[in-house]
Formats: sequence, structure tokens, C-alpha cells
Amino acid sequence: MGRTSVAPRQLPMAPRPLRGELVSSWLSRVAAANCISFEELLDALSLVNRWSRCPSECLDMNLDPVMRLALSDFCRVPSEFVSQLTLERQFPGVPKEMFLSFPNFFGVSGCPMTSRVGYAFCPACLHEAARTGDPCYIPAVWSLALLTHCRVHLRPLHSPCPFASSKSRCSFRALRNPASSVEVRLFRKVEPGETSSPNKCCDGT
Repeated sequence: MGRTSVAPRQLPMAPRPLRGELVSSWLSRVAAANCISFEELLDALSLVNRWSRCPSECLDMNLDPVMRLALSDFCRVPSEFVSQLTLERQFPGVPKEMFLSFPNFFGVSGCPMTSRVGYAFCPACLHEAARTGDPCYIPAVWSLALLTHCRVHLRPLHSPCPFASSKSRCSFRALRNPASSVEVRLFRKVEPGETSSPNKCCDGT
């Protein structure tokens, strides 16, 4: 598939950012609401702004002001809302080494795109939100490397499944209610002495 060739100046569907959410989580929900992939969303943003590559090295940390203003206009939200989602605003003074990493990924055009932080997640939190009709999202606190258990359910957080085909292991599906629809590929907790294998991958939906 080639690079996105046509894009609106502003997106028709623009879910609001949620308090405590990651920038990349919010953009995943925006992409799902517009029935496009996360990579297609960033490709469209680059096309509208005539970028050869995104100006920020990471969406969730040290977001470039140019990128922040572009996201604000493209997604029709105040730029301060976007700024409040960055990790340096949510966790002032915490060094970047304390956050999980996410592999670099490529856009629809095949060109390297900006990165994002990694995360572990609580399936119970996501399923509970989907069941009650609340927006499913990735809280910024799930990106902290030292956090091992959900603060709500007191259960161990899961790592994204390495055998899932999607680049984003927790993908928001564009259904009738995209904000409350989420597909999760989970990695079953491996007991001592076991090794991970594809048959230990389970569907968390």
C-alpha cells in the first residue's frame, strides 16, 4: 500500500483526550473513530502539513511544539489538551529511562515514523470499560517500567503479546461505538521453567 494521497485539513471525528491518557492512546482512538489505522492517521497528518517525516521523535515524550499544534488543529482540540498528555507533564522529573519502550514502526508509505512509549496493561480495566460503555484507553501510568500491578484490580499487568500481528498490540476497533471497543492480544503469564510460545497467546476480547 502506498502513502496516503488525500487527507482532510481537519478530521471529521475527533474524540476528546482523557485525563491521564497517553498521546498515542488518544491518537489510536481518533484513528479508530475515523475508520483508519494509527499509521494512516500519522501519514495523513504528515500529508496535510507537507512533512517528509514527523517532527517529533516520540509522540508521548518531548512532543515537538510544531507537532503539538498540528495535532491540535488536525484533531480539533486545544493544544493545551495535547500538552497535558505528554509524559513530562504527567510525571515531572521522571527520566525517560523509567518508561517502557515500544519498537519503532513504519507508516503506510514504508518510511520510518515517530515512535511511542511502550506499556503493560490490565485486561480487567479494558473489559470493564467496554462493558460499561466508557472509552477504552491506555493510561500513562501503564508505561512506567516499575509498575507491575493494576492499582484498581491489584492484578499483575500483562505485557503485549509478541506473536500478535498488529504493530499496536492493543488496537481500538472502528465499530458502532469506537470509543468503547478494543481488541487486546494478551500474553499469558509464563510460569517458572516455561518458555513463551505462540500457543500461549490468548485473545483478551
